[in-house]
Amino acid sequence: VILLSATLPAQARQRMLAAYDAQCDAATVTQAPTAYPAIHWRSGQGMGTVHLPPEKGRQVKLERISYNEGAVVSLLTERLAEGGCAAVICNTVARAQSVYVALREAALVDSDDLTLFHARYPYAWRQATEQRVLERFGKRRVRAAKERAVVVATQVIEQSLDLDFDYVVTDMAPIDLLIQRAGRLHRHTRGGAQRPAALRTPRLAITVPAEEDGLPAWESDGYVYAPYVLLRSLLALKGLESLDLPRDTAHLISAVYDPWPELPE
Repeated sequence: VILLSATLPAQARQRMLAAYDAQCDAATVTQAPTAYPAIHWRSGQGMGTVHLPPEKGRQVKLERISYNEGAVVSLLTERLAEGGCAAVICNTVARAQSVYVALREAALVDSDDLTLFHARYPYAWRQATEQRVLERFGKRRVRAAKERAVVVATQVIEQSLDLDFDYVVTDMAPIDLLIQRAGRLHRHTRGGAQRPAALRTPRLAITVPAEEDGLPAWESDGYVYAPYVLLRSLLALKGLESLDLPRDTAHLISAVYDPWPELPE
């Protein structure tokens, strides 16, 4: 069995490695976060870890905005003033539809340059939309820096699809999914002629819900993930103005998914 993951929590890795040996105490498999990338292996002859040369890191600037659709429209209007291709990644289909309608009514980009992409389309429509998105925002297409386009999508563009955007707005999600979504930012090297000057630094804008009684109102705003994991992810990002990926990946995953000896205030 070979499993590939950039965001696997140490506890999950521990359980999987221990499952191959009935005599193995799961607690003997290290739970410590390991620098990425690495190969962890287990066989009848033992177990071990091989560290690989790190890939070139990159800084991703973090921005926080309000959850409401108006804030998303205003932010994209400002960020795409000189051009740029952006993705808005939403946690639910209803939310994606709502953001799409708000952007369409604002006429930020031409109708042909605004795409709604989610998994609830009939299969044939979804395949056609996926192909169109891949052709427009994939690795091979050369684009002009002043070109403007927006894709509003759900988790369908979170992974697997090789897409490259100048700017990404995402709803708050568990940390591993935020890291995956950040992977859609500047995924491929493009010369200055292909990215507007204002977006040559990767930037990830995260929408944060309104608060009720001092806590984020996850449920009322349509977040579909466990509130506990969302809160821990929010805490892991608290005070951070940027991420150094992939160097910070293991630390962030550990901060959210490792057991806490006690709850911080």
